[in-house]
Amino acid sequence: MVRYEEATDIGLVRELNEDSLLCRPPGDFVVADGMGGHAAGEIASRIFTDIADKYLSEYKEISTENDMQELFQAGNYGILTSIENILNALAWVQQLLCCMLLAARLCGPM
Repeated sequence: MVRYEEATDIGLVRELNEDSLLCRPPGDFVVADGMGGHAAGEIASRIFTDIADKYLSEYKEISTENDMQELFQAGNYGILTSIENILNALAWVQQLLCCMLLAARLCGPM
């Protein structure tokens, strides 16, 4: 019987662990390093492991370099799409706040 364990360590410098792990025995193990210090590294690493989990569920194994490239491209696309969605949501919030401020100036406090 094969045993496995998973663990990450925050290290001595960071306050937040940005690494994510995916363990799918018997042979699929993914470590996504969140690039400590970069904005939202913990979110990007989690998105990547979620996409890797879905990819491995659909394709079962990575047996060629091309399979690995496809996985990385899917992960990169997922991260970029998530960032775009967050930025779009923030733009809507900003517009709503501007409208509220304008209404308060024109009509007085709500």
